[in-house]
Amino acid sequence: MRTHDFGVYGARARRLATVLVTGMLAFAGVAVPSAASAAAPQATVCRWYLVKNGDQLGELAIRYGSSILEIRRANGLRTSTIFIGQRLCIPVTVKAPPPAAAPGSTAPQAAGPWAAEFWNNTDQSGSPVLKRTDSALSHNWGYGSPDSSRVFADNFSARWTRNIAFTAGIYRFGVQADDGFRLYVDGTLVLDQYGYEGEVSKAVEVSVPAGTRQVRLDYVEKTGVAMVKFNYLKVGAEPGAISQPPAQSQDWSADYFNNGDLSGSPVKVGRTKDINFNWGLGSPASNVQKDLFSARFVQSRDFVGGNYRVVAQVDDGVRVFIDDQLVMNEWRPQSYRTFVADFTLTPGVHTVRVEYV
Repeated sequence: MRTHDFGVYGARARRLATVLVTGMLAFAGVAVPSAASAAAPQATVCRWYLVKNGDQLGELAIRYGSSILEIRRANGLRTSTIFIGQRLCIPVTVKAPPPAAAPGSTAPQAAGPWAAEFWNNTDQSGSPVLKRTDSALSHNWGYGSPDSSRVFADNFSARWTRNIAFTAGIYRFGVQADDGFRLYVDGTLVLDQYGYEGEVSKAVEVSVPAGTRQVRLDYVEKTGVAMVKFNYLKVGAEPGAISQPPAQSQDWSADYFNNGDLSGSPVKVGRTKDINFNWGLGSPASNVQKDLFSARFVQSRDFVGGNYRVVAQVDDGVRVFIDDQLVMNEWRPQSYRTFVADFTLTPGVHTVRVEYV
């Protein structure tokens, strides 16, 4: 198995915001459907929301497609004043759920290869509140949910399962999500970002033997935007059993300098599990100046031989070296940018060095 980030894929070493898009706090729930017309069945749903600092009733009404008056009526509010920690019912109109199937009958399902299940909790526990099939695993619900009449808009989880016929080879599996996910191939965990909050993109290459293999994606939405997308692509002909990821117990060494050229002695040394930072207008530490500083991250690890891609999202400059060979050189003042570099590695241990300014 071969991951492509080295801790860098999708990671963003930015200054005026290095990276990491995080979710905003918002709790939503489900309410009882109301009467609907025969021509266009609809339901009024309470999307439960926990008020946080800075919220205003008008902004919540726009975000969730309601109105100030409707929210006030639903919560018995005499004014538009709301308070931090207050639990609001935000009424929205959605398509009513289909009636329950009669005993012995089978409810129709949308055609699709993915078996999808949804829970109103963050750990797929208990019975799912919704089962269906999806033709593709590519969803962006924004601040909504997969089904407003049944699934919470926040703090829900999902699972997609599909059996796929593979020819033997190396496959690249990619997931983009907000918030976390776990990806399994034939029962083997190949990507684990379940504890992540915010938007994240990850890819991994797996050696898959010929035959029908089960692919499973577990997803969790905490708060804010709900989005998950999956794809896969055959990138090599190497056969064999699904391999385990190389040992990643070693962290990156991290050295920080109060200058823009990594010169002299570092003012801070340490280690980090990932290169994925957002310092905003600040700096990595109190003894590192907020502007005109530089950093160096180094890690040695065992790689499967093959073609690799490194992706760096950065503000301002970045350089990437593999065994002291420069593979990416974007060392200059600039606004937030994304850079890509492709290279080939032989099997064995290689040293990756990332430099940032």
